[in-house]
Amino acid sequence: MKHCRVLGGKKSREILFDNVEVFFKEDAIPEKVIPRFVSGSNPFLSSAFLNWLLKFQPLEGKSGVSVAYLKGIPVSALMFSQVEVPLSEFIPEPGPVASESRLGKWLGKKMNARAAATRARITIFGNALHAGSWGWQVSLEKAESAELLSAHIRETAEKIDAQKPSSHFYIVKDFVGTDDYYSEVFERDKYRKLPTEPKMILEVDPTWENISGYEMVLKKKYRKRFRDIRKRGVSLEVFELGEEDLKIMETEIHALFEAVQNASSFNLVHIKKGYFRELKKIMKEEFSVFGYRMNHKLVGFRSGFYTPAGLETHFIGLDYSFNREFELYQNMLYDYLEEGIRKKVKQVDFGRTASEIKSNLGAIPLPVLNYVRATDTIGNKLLKPFVKAFKPEAFTLRNPFSE
Repeated sequence: MKHCRVLGGKKSREILFDNVEVFFKEDAIPEKVIPRFVSGSNPFLSSAFLNWLLKFQPLEGKSGVSVAYLKGIPVSALMFSQVEVPLSEFIPEPGPVASESRLGKWLGKKMNARAAATRARITIFGNALHAGSWGWQVSLEKAESAELLSAHIRETAEKIDAQKPSSHFYIVKDFVGTDDYYSEVFERDKYRKLPTEPKMILEVDPTWENISGYEMVLKKKYRKRFRDIRKRGVSLEVFELGEEDLKIMETEIHALFEAVQNASSFNLVHIKKGYFRELKKIMKEEFSVFGYRMNHKLVGFRSGFYTPAGLETHFIGLDYSFNREFELYQNMLYDYLEEGIRKKVKQVDFGRTASEIKSNLGAIPLPVLNYVRATDTIGNKLLKPFVKAFKPEAFTLRNPFSE
């Protein structure tokens, strides 16, 4: 039996895990293992998706699933991924040695080169492929769920690291909104808060029958902006990609995705070629991919999920040489909104990054918090300046809607 202390209000009580079962590559998860409380509420914790995750292993690393049991009943489900990144990613500029002397510059250069050559192993608890609290779910009330999740993560980490190689850092993601329950528990467990850019959410007005309904409620300035962007993208051919299309265009799609990833300053996730085709095969109508073509050339794509919450944007790909002239990225954002209106969803979750651009559409920020912890003293010393330097970019929140 596994013991964990759960705080329930002012009193605490003991919870005995019967077992924590960890599934690795090529393991098969029986349908009965997935907790009943997950059914229908989280498409990423369905047995179909989790078995796909274990078999396909979409990340350049290893991914798995953990389930905790209480009195013979699954009470917590958790996804995890182990990835490797250069240790230099954890060292903010200008590096560990900052000096104007020749010796200082030489030492700084040497240490930065060594850090770039050293790989840090990171175990991510949560859905590494998607922003939001889609990678874990527990059955207890909120006041107790933080303790249960924390205990589940500890047990899972022990089993993962027992297989070697062990982890240098743990990241627990994503906690959407503000929640003191989780902060108190994870800070007690020596995790540091790692703020990230907010999720940008646009609530879809049910009176908008189409994108014109949205356009009509914009302020004059933003209506003009909308029309100008749409006009510049009018020559783009937009088409939905099915499973066979994704197979045929696999190389082009992956190259466009890599172009966006390479433009980012910090990335933990690198997906395998064929990811979008395989995801479409398993998610079917819950997952959509649209291509953007110019003169028979694929210049971009966007993807998204339909969840109980609404339409959630996913990975995109861009040929940046077409972006400015045709407002490719901006048109993608409006197309996501148009898709959401057409499907009559309650909201469009535009995800993180480019917060100010997304606020121009009417999206509002929802805070997202991660937690990070090193597994040794040296790692903790590296972690402190990294966390301090890792701050979400400030932006001006816009309101495009007329009163």
